[in-house]
Amino acid sequence: MIKRIQLLNRSQRLVIFLLMFGGVLMGLVALTLLLYSLTLNAGNRLMAVPAIEGITVREFVQLPGDDAYPSALAVSLDGVVYTASYQTGAVWQISPEGELLELPDTREQIGSVTGLAVDGQNVLYILDRLDPNPNAAGGMIWQWTAETGLQAFNEQDAGFVSPSDITVDEVGNLYVADFGRREVWRIEPNGAASLWWVPPDVELSNVRPTGLDYHAGMLYVTDSIQDTIYRFMADDPAQTEQVYRHHFPGETPGYDGIAVADDGTIYIATLEMGVMRLTIGEDVEVIARDFRGSSDLDVFGNLIYVTNFDSRSLYDVFLNPQLPFALDVITLGVD
Repeated sequence: MIKRIQLLNRSQRLVIFLLMFGGVLMGLVALTLLLYSLTLNAGNRLMAVPAIEGITVREFVQLPGDDAYPSALAVSLDGVVYTASYQTGAVWQISPEGELLELPDTREQIGSVTGLAVDGQNVLYILDRLDPNPNAAGGMIWQWTAETGLQAFNEQDAGFVSPSDITVDEVGNLYVADFGRREVWRIEPNGAASLWWVPPDVELSNVRPTGLDYHAGMLYVTDSIQDTIYRFMADDPAQTEQVYRHHFPGETPGYDGIAVADDGTIYIATLEMGVMRLTIGEDVEVIARDFRGSSDLDVFGNLIYVTNFDSRSLYDVFLNPQLPFALDVITLGVD
């Protein structure tokens, strides 16, 4: 082969040399990137820590496998915790003591979970995005009880584009935030769906409803693009109040999940800055940090359960998730 190359003219030999050199160089670059990627997030997960006095943060339960990606969380009235995988659709039930149970058929039937809600009768509602691909569109709602198992509740009647969160009121109306449609929909117990709310800042094309919670007759909505919280009466969405807008220069926390405690205190899961607390009329404060992208949370008494979504490793091929996936719990009022 070398003799054949030597018989070629100078221009042809130069082209062959450049091709061979380029191939070797690309191979070295690929090898370097591979070795570098193995070092990113390769260790055990970092533990979240308190950012203020008077609380503790600890790991509540570890989730199995390297594809758990817990994107959503809900707690029942009796303290049972539910979480689910954005990547596989698996849903887990966790006792207050941390005993983990994967709900039957969820991994096989559900495509991608982005929201969970539990009503007063312990009916679990599961918001299924159908496909974890961020460019895919569509969604549906499942319901699960210990007696009936997994059943379809609403099969795309609302024409979901990118459903991001779900909550339920005391009479069984479901509310779904659709990030893609910039809307909140209401689904009645009989399955009838209707457009219920749009952000009041209609001139801002990048307003996106992301997180959702119902409390004392009010719906609370986060906007992860503007880092804003809205609220309105659940039965009369015409009057919307902007509760809070993040205004610290250089900070883009990424408001995501939201939960309102019995005393009206608002807790926010942010993708970049950890868990925040807001008392209406005051500024937010970070109460715990170093989560791996806290995408959702729920309050039960003096406990705040938090997911660690680690979403960057879903979309960046050079990032490995920090394992194990887990839920954390913040305990308030600790001396």
